Amino acid sequence: MANDYVGIGAAAALYGLPVSTVRWWEKQGVVTPPVGPDGKRRYGERELRQLGMAQLCRSTGLMALDEIALITADDSSAIERRHVVDSRIEQLERQIAELTAARAYLLHFATCRHAESTECQFLTDDLRANTHWRFFDTPDLLSAARQAYQVTGKASIPPVN
Repeated sequence: MANDYVGIGAAAALYGLPVSTVRWWEKQGVVTPPVGPDGKRRYGERELRQLGMAQLCRSTGLMALDEIALITADDSSAIERRHVVDSRIEQLERQIAELTAARAYLLHFATCRHAESTECQFLTDDLRANTHWRFFDTPDLLSAARQAYQVTGKASIPPVN
């Protein structure tokens, strides 16, 4: 049918995007709408779905445009798409773990009974487990700091991940 498409303005409006964003996404290979004889872009159902996928990936998956372009491209293999998705899932799982740990700290410190949070055993246990202190058999942070400095001969040890 002659009207099985919409222009770029309608496509952008559907997702609450500025037209300039849709044009940028086109340049990045996220979507490639056919161009009519009048030189205007024609967004059909397929292209609207590609834009929708891009919008969802940007807003919920925090994906980069090059990753989105690979997912929406016709010439991408299922293996390539799966690799991009799996990598993003791994990154999100790491972020979720970090945010969960941050939340646990805040919840604990919001109800900690110690007058000084630095005296809290929860903090001590976590520092021992998650810093370079874990490499040294020392009873306190001062001793661990002195030992770390002796081992490296300098004030820095590669960060703990």
